[in-house]
Amino acid sequence: MSRREVLVTNASAVSPRAVHWLYDERVPLGKLTVIAGRPGLGKSLWTTMVAALVSSGSLPGALTHAPAHVLLASAEDDPEDTVVPRLMAVDADLDLIGLLDLTEHDADGNIIPGTIALPGDVPLIAEHVRARKARLIVVDPITGYLDGKHSAYSNQEVRRALGPLAQLARDEHCAVIAVMHLNKSASTDPLARIADSGAFTALARSVLLFGADPDDPEGDHGRRRVLTTAKGNLKAAGTQALTLEVTGCTVTTAAGQEIGTARIDVTGTSSASAEDVLGGADERSASEEARRFLESELGDGPVLATVVQAAATAAGISETTLNRTKRKINVRSIRPGGQGAWQWQLPGHAEHPRHLDQGGHLDHLAPELEHLEGLDSQDSLKGNGANERPDCIVWDFTNGAAA
Repeated sequence: MSRREVLVTNASAVSPRAVHWLYDERVPLGKLTVIAGRPGLGKSLWTTMVAALVSSGSLPGALTHAPAHVLLASAEDDPEDTVVPRLMAVDADLDLIGLLDLTEHDADGNIIPGTIALPGDVPLIAEHVRARKARLIVVDPITGYLDGKHSAYSNQEVRRALGPLAQLARDEHCAVIAVMHLNKSASTDPLARIADSGAFTALARSVLLFGADPDDPEGDHGRRRVLTTAKGNLKAAGTQALTLEVTGCTVTTAAGQEIGTARIDVTGTSSASAEDVLGGADERSASEEARRFLESELGDGPVLATVVQAAATAAGISETTLNRTKRKINVRSIRPGGQGAWQWQLPGHAEHPRHLDQGGHLDHLAPELEHLEGLDSQDSLKGNGANERPDCIVWDFTNGAAA
């Protein structure tokens, strides 16, 4: 019978250490990272790009200028016509990329094809990690490598299956990237859409969401992609999403054969959130509606921010979509003369507010604010301190003007 023992370690005996990043604030060394997204958009292109940059020492992070070995397991793509051509397209050092596979021997010593199974084969993988000093393991998709004893739907079984892999990452100070698909849930929570067990994202210290760029008018049929952080236990706040672009290309083998393939490249940053990327076509439609709304509302000049916000709410446009679209089309927040209430203005427009007519009366207010027009000087709202906040509207009708 086994003997169990509870261990207690004084915190003073633990030597603190900083987090090291394989890929700055996105993929930590010594930890499990999950990247998820809908099929066919290029998650595997992204992992191929990361693997190639690790092999060439070009990835922004702790291993910049220090090329390292990568181990890559792909259950869905063939190495000859897909994986290796993609690696070639992004200038990988192929000698530093190891493609994981498995062979088995029957009772007669014959070799038969096999498949890596988690968690049982983690010790065999660990041997290669140590021999090569590998700094990245990619498992694509992670659910394709769970053995028959561990269900992807059970939290406890997922933890038992992935625990040894996460421990390998800690022991060898390497990064593990697990690729996953989204489930068919109607939830708007990105973490609830990844796999069918919450244990996958609970074990991961970084969870990345990959999808079509919400600002790409061609949607899923376009070439633009966005990589956002759905969960980041270790990163600093404010890490921006990345924009990427998929392009077709041709590589030439040593024998002179040309092979058509594709690559993905980082092109910049994005203000999109994980929820934006998850929204797909619906989010793009909402963003376009918000753009048309802002251009219409602000087309004749600056308008009070609160008026625009109230009108947007009445039009069914969410605050998140409105603010993101405002940033996207460079709508300015201004206070003419450096005082008074905040106004929104389209780029290139002069600062001539249109919320007051020539007689000092309101000519463009949401219904929620129209009752203010009847206030006289005794009903002034000025002096409550709200004029110090950019999201408040303050009116002083003593002089027939907005404060």
